[in-house]
Amino acid sequence: MKRAIETGLLITAVVVVIWLYRLYRLANQLQVFNNIQVHNLDTGGINLTANSLIKNPTDVSLSITKPFISLYLPGESSPFASSVIDSGIVTFEPDSQSVISTKIPIDYQNAVSLPMKLISNTAIDVEVTARFGLFKLFQFKKRERVSI
Repeated sequence: MKRAIETGLLITAVVVVIWLYRLYRLANQLQVFNNIQVHNLDTGGINLTANSLIKNPTDVSLSITKPFISLYLPGESSPFASSVIDSGIVTFEPDSQSVISTKIPIDYQNAVSLPMKLISNTAIDVEVTARFGLFKLFQFKKRERVSI
């Protein structure tokens, strides 16, 4: 009886390790392509829209949290703008893709200094972060340079 329990626990542990490894590999295989556009101007500042095309090239169905988008000037370690945290789940079937639109507000204080910085840089870095898997344990973080 003791041997059967040990065998059952070993098989369960192997299955869990394989499953976790597949989720880890999935985080490295997801592909993200971004497009940034000015959505509108209002009294608070400039509102950008980030359209992120996320591709799931694997044979696994996947649910992720709605992605968090950060915008960086090349060479800078802190973002000049980030999306508003928005809860929600996005599901991808195997070998599918979807466009997720996210609003990114930039208040006028930050926006005033951007034109001079953007003149010297013809691109910005867009970082997309989302969590998935058991208790949202895994995350994928992709950074891409987008021309402006």
